[in-house]
Amino acid sequence: MKINVLHFTKGAAQARGLTVIIDVFYDFSVEAYLMRAGAKTVIPVGDINTAMNFKKNHPDAILCGERGGIKIEGFDYGNSPTEIEKGDFLGKTVIHATSAGTQGVKVATEADEIVGGNLVCAKAIAEYVRRKNPEEVSLVCMGEAGETPADEDILAAEYIKSLIENKSIPNINKKIEELKKTSGARFFDEAQKDVFPTSYFELCTKVNSFPFVLCLRDGGPDGFRYMERVDIFDTPKEAPTGPVTVVKEGARMSDFTGAEAELFPERVKGRVAYGNYKAPEGCFDAALVLGCPDLFMKSRAEAAARLYLGGQCRMFITTGGVFRDTQYGFVTEAEALKHYMTDMGVPKELIITETNATTTRENMTCSRQIVAEGCAKEYPRLAIVTSYFHTRRAVELAKAYIKDAEVLGVRGDFPNDDPENFSQDPLLAEAVTKECKCLCNYVRRKLIPDFEVH
Repeated sequence: MKINVLHFTKGAAQARGLTVIIDVFYDFSVEAYLMRAGAKTVIPVGDINTAMNFKKNHPDAILCGERGGIKIEGFDYGNSPTEIEKGDFLGKTVIHATSAGTQGVKVATEADEIVGGNLVCAKAIAEYVRRKNPEEVSLVCMGEAGETPADEDILAAEYIKSLIENKSIPNINKKIEELKKTSGARFFDEAQKDVFPTSYFELCTKVNSFPFVLCLRDGGPDGFRYMERVDIFDTPKEAPTGPVTVVKEGARMSDFTGAEAELFPERVKGRVAYGNYKAPEGCFDAALVLGCPDLFMKSRAEAAARLYLGGQCRMFITTGGVFRDTQYGFVTEAEALKHYMTDMGVPKELIITETNATTTRENMTCSRQIVAEGCAKEYPRLAIVTSYFHTRRAVELAKAYIKDAEVLGVRGDFPNDDPENFSQDPLLAEAVTKECKCLCNYVRRKLIPDFEVH
C-alpha cells in the first residue's frame, strides 16, 4: 500500500486512490459531531450560494458554515462542535459550507473514494483503510483555508498514517498539548474567545472518540454528494436508563447487584473501576499481557513492547482464548497480541501464548503455571499489562492468584482514560460501566474481596 501525504487544495486535486481529506479544527470534526448528534444527512458544499439555494428548496434543512471562523450571515450555525453539542440535529439534513475541507472534497476529482479526516475518528479511519487495503492512499492536510499549513492537520495525517502502518506516535497527548502554543493558540486567547472558544479545541482533539468514519457518497438529495456514517467498531450502547443508583456513606460493593452497579453515578464508576492505582517501575522477570477486544489490544501490546525495547523484560505471556476479528485474521486474543508485539520488535521466541482463558480470572489461573515453569526464580516479579480502566480488577485478581505480580495500566490511544474524564469518551464510558458490573459480580461470587463504594 502506497501512502501519500499531500497539502492544501492543490494536494486535494492531486489525490489518488482512497483519499482522506483532513480538516481537524473545522469541517470534519464538526461533521463527526453532527453524525453523533443524529443528523440524517450531511452535505458538504464549497460555496455559500449553493447552500442558500438548497435551503430555498428544502426549508427544513439546517445550514452550517463559516468564513474566517465566523458564522456565515443567514446560516443557522457556524462551524463549531461546541454549537453542535447544543443543537437539535436528530433526523435532519445539514448543508455544510466552509472554506477548507469541503473545498478539498470539491476538487478531489481523481480520488477513488473520499473519507473525512480528523482526530476524533482517527483509529476508525485507519481501520477502514486497512480493511479496504487499496493500492494507494492519499492523506490530504487541508490547512488554513486550503492554502497555509495547520499543525493539527499535519499531526492527524502523521497519526492516521502510523495507525495504518501499525506503528505508533509516542506522546500523542504531548503533541496535542503543543498545539495549544501553535495553531491552536487562538482557542486560548481571551481576545478571541467569542469566536474560538477553548471548548472547540478540546472537542476537536478528543482522539478516537467515535467508532465511525465519514464516507462521501453519490446520490444525495437533489443529486448532491453527501457524507455517510460508516460504523467500524461496535457502536457503544446507550447508557442504561432508569434511576441512578444511590450510594450511601459506608456502602460496600456487596450491597449492590450488577444491574445497580451499571447505574452508579459517573464519579462513583470512576472510583470503582480504577481504584487507587499506582504504576510499577523497574524491571520484571516476566510480563503477562491480558487479552481484550481489538479496540484496546494494540495499546496493551505496545506497552509490552516498550518493556522489551527498554530492557525491562525478556519473557512475555499473551493470554486469551476468545477469538477476535483482527487485522491478522480471526484469531485468539493471545495470538493477535503476539502478532502485534512481534511487529513492534519483540522476538517471537520470547512470547508464549496461552489460548484457554476466556475471563480475567482465567488469564491469571491459566498463566501462573507457565510463569512458574518459565522463570528460574521461585518468586519472579511479574508485570500484568492491561488497560487503565481495568486495573482494579486485575490488581485484585493478581493478589488472589499470582504472587509478586504488579499491574501496569495502559491509556493507549484514549487520553480520557482516567477516573475523572472517562465519561467524555463513549467507548470508555461503556467499558467502565461493564467493569463496574463485572467487579460487583466478582465480589458477590467472592472471587475478589469486598470494598467500599463512595
